[in-house]
Amino acid sequence: MKGMLEIAGRIKAFRLELEKKHLSGAGGFEICREWASAVDALVVSLVEEAGGTTVPFALVALGGYGRSELNPFSDIDLLFLYDKTITKADGAIPGKVIPKLWDIGFKVGHSTRTIDDCLRISQNDLTSKTSMMESRFLAGDKEIYNRFEYRFRKNVMAKQVERFLKEKWVETELRHEQFFNSCFLTEPDIKESPGGLRDYHVALWAALARYEVRGIAEMLNRGLMEADEAQRAETAVDFLLRVRNDVHFLTNGPSNHFNFGVQVETAKRLGYKGESDAPVLEMMRTYFRCAETVFRLCQSIQDQAKRYRTKTQMLFFKPRYKELAPNVFAGEDEIFIKDLSAEDLAKDAGKVFLVLRLVVEKELAISGGLHGLLEKVGSLWKKERPGYPELGDGLRSVLSSGEPIGALRILRDCKLMTAVIPEFRAIRYLTPFDMYHKFTVAEHSFRAITEFDNLRRNEKPECDLLSAIYAAETRKDLMRLALLLHDIGKGSESHGDHEELDPAILERLGYPREDVETVTRLVRLHLSMNNVAQRRDIHDSKTIIEFCELVGDEATLKRLYMLTYADTCAVGPGVWNSWKGALLRDLFLLGASYFEGKDPLKWLAQGRMVPQEKITPELARFIKGMPDKYFFLRTSDQVVADGELFNRFMACDAPSMVRYRPADGDGTGEATLVSKNKIGLLYHVVGTFSSRNIDIHEAQVLTHKEDVAFDIFRVTGPGGAPINDVSFWERVSAEVNRVLSGEKTVDELMRNRKKLVSVQQHAPTIDTMVKTLNDVSFDHTVIETSAKDRIGLLYDVTRGISQMNADIVSARIATEGYRAVNTFYVCESGGKKILAPDRLEEIKTGVRNALLHIT
Repeated sequence: MKGMLEIAGRIKAFRLELEKKHLSGAGGFEICREWASAVDALVVSLVEEAGGTTVPFALVALGGYGRSELNPFSDIDLLFLYDKTITKADGAIPGKVIPKLWDIGFKVGHSTRTIDDCLRISQNDLTSKTSMMESRFLAGDKEIYNRFEYRFRKNVMAKQVERFLKEKWVETELRHEQFFNSCFLTEPDIKESPGGLRDYHVALWAALARYEVRGIAEMLNRGLMEADEAQRAETAVDFLLRVRNDVHFLTNGPSNHFNFGVQVETAKRLGYKGESDAPVLEMMRTYFRCAETVFRLCQSIQDQAKRYRTKTQMLFFKPRYKELAPNVFAGEDEIFIKDLSAEDLAKDAGKVFLVLRLVVEKELAISGGLHGLLEKVGSLWKKERPGYPELGDGLRSVLSSGEPIGALRILRDCKLMTAVIPEFRAIRYLTPFDMYHKFTVAEHSFRAITEFDNLRRNEKPECDLLSAIYAAETRKDLMRLALLLHDIGKGSESHGDHEELDPAILERLGYPREDVETVTRLVRLHLSMNNVAQRRDIHDSKTIIEFCELVGDEATLKRLYMLTYADTCAVGPGVWNSWKGALLRDLFLLGASYFEGKDPLKWLAQGRMVPQEKITPELARFIKGMPDKYFFLRTSDQVVADGELFNRFMACDAPSMVRYRPADGDGTGEATLVSKNKIGLLYHVVGTFSSRNIDIHEAQVLTHKEDVAFDIFRVTGPGGAPINDVSFWERVSAEVNRVLSGEKTVDELMRNRKKLVSVQQHAPTIDTMVKTLNDVSFDHTVIETSAKDRIGLLYDVTRGISQMNADIVSARIATEGYRAVNTFYVCESGGKKILAPDRLEEIKTGVRNALLHIT
């Protein structure tokens, strides 16, 4: 054991030396190869020490270790290869070597097999076959290894090329789907995300299987790419390896998740300079540029390998294609150009946009050759841009076609978009470093356009109204343009208000004044509907009036509703849910009724009245005592169910009752509390919920005239998970009763809580903000807060407000990444607005202290 400790110490010291070299600027390939070489020496010495030189076998490195591309904490994969049989003595060698590697700290994948075993297993096991493709001899009998390699190539790979390529294609598509088919995730997996190192590996495997070439240099020699493409690919992979090396060194383990906190540290360690977020933003621009290059490499090599035909096959192959326009042809599933150079095409912008329109109209992909041709056009346009009228006409024609997202992505991928809209360059690889958006700024905009056009298919039950509005929209091109540009202001050097769109961009593209005003107005308002729906009480008449005055007219309201939906969905998976949909739908309907000259709240209440035949004496008692606002919030069926809950409570002796009902579709649920009213009731309930790791998203605090609290909460479990366990809610209800009866205190529950989900330690610094507003509601003072999210935050704030003798009437709770954005409608204990400046400042200070956990 002492010897193993010494070896482990030497390995640790060598890793530290490698880390110093890495921090001094060594490339990714260089560090990986040096580490693989060191591991080679260690493994071979352990085999020799175990008596391996006296046994006829070959020691073989597999997979990434076989390629000598070994990151500092990656697994090592070893094959103990025997010719025909494995004796008991043979099997003793791995038993002596592998435990020592474990003791030293390596994670080792290993197998002991004959050549026939390897061939048999690799016939039907894709993972084994792939790792054996990249085998490398380490020690032992080289003749055994040579026989294995020859038979493996001849009897397995040569006979299964088509099958292997197809299986890898499917495997790659499934992997990409797990990461939303995007290499622009703000927190990517360096290995598995699209554009990650696994895509590079797939390109290597496809080239090796089809062409028997290894590495990028051999791909270049084989004619699979041009010299500049090979240089970009080599540089991109080296950078990704360097980033992965740093993450391994930084985390002291085989981590691949490039989260925000790690990004900040890696940017510093790799030498990026600047103030605030500048270093990490610049590093991630490089990362996304490299990921895009690797993603394209993977696509290109797989596509070429899939379409490859031997000379004999070409004799019998008759390509089928149709001429769509001069020099433009369609094959079975792709469009390509013949007899036009990049220089010719660069001079004919109309032809470029014609190709893009045909991509949309014919639902075709572009061939690999055409993609490369358009990339060259993009480079030429960067040097000498065509005239703007021609570019503007071309962009308008694309935006007016069917569902143009495919064509727009080609414009981006081939570097053509920055010629059409130069301002786009600043957001192309820009990370919205807010812990909320899941994609880069440009990718978010493209996904918003996709979500907008998905309304055509009406795939979500809660989107019937939106789909009807989409179908009636006559200027979908302007909606797509607004979505394309809605965040372009984030790329400005001043980092000012990104909701302001410079009209000169649209004027330069030749849009008429009316269209310019429509698009700039939509961009200016694009956050307003979400902000009002999620941060304001939309059943407050002043809120509706001011929102409608801001929007201006019903046509803009309809477009803003669609834009808000698309923008929200495009933030990331799970951000849109039926609860947010219901809030926006109600806000839209209230706004539409206002523009039709109706009283929005009366109109809403009338549509939700309980039919007279359903009103029993008990229900009448409940209805008579509830405030008007309640009837804006509830449907007639909900009123009936609430009345039953109220009457059950009035007939029992319990301090309270809690009823839980799952909501439809989105995993949220509704927890309704009925209790005798008391000072501090809300914070006691919020604290009890928090102690059980229940997340509250919305709270409506209502009081029946018989001094009974009737509070409605929209809730989920940790991380947004649904809580549909009946026994769980029985325990919560019992816990609330113990707190309200004085058997337990909320502080005690909060101290003993089990924190099931924690905010990442690497979450950024988020400023704490508190505002008190008296111009938002006619009847209540509004407190807006923004702070770094944490368990117990809502409890601390509601307790703080209660301790200052203010009553919370309603609350909106929103979480944006690691930022908690809450809005409370409050009043004095007598029901009046809080107007005195000293009193407002006292409350503001108290809430701020609660947010900062200052007691």
